[in-house]
Amino acid sequence: MTKPAIGVRPGKAILRKLYVNQSKLVREVAESLGCTKDMVYRSLQEYGIETRSNKRRSQLKDIKSSVLEREVKRKGIRGYA
Repeated sequence: MTKPAIGVRPGKAILRKLYVNQSKLVREVAESLGCTKDMVYRSLQEYGIETRSNKRRSQLKDIKSSVLEREVKRKGIRGYA
């Protein structure tokens, strides 16, 4: 695969393949295509490809209080944690 020159807009198909299908980060896409992150962001916007949020998902589980209380009684606080 040939790399485009810096400042050359990457194609829609390659962006969709790397960013959407392979779930690569914008930084990784830019590195593999030899362009800047800004160019990748602009291209995604121009092609109408929705960008993923920077916000990390919470690692906390959503547990009902009744289930939590029952499990803590059954296993103890340390056993359930």
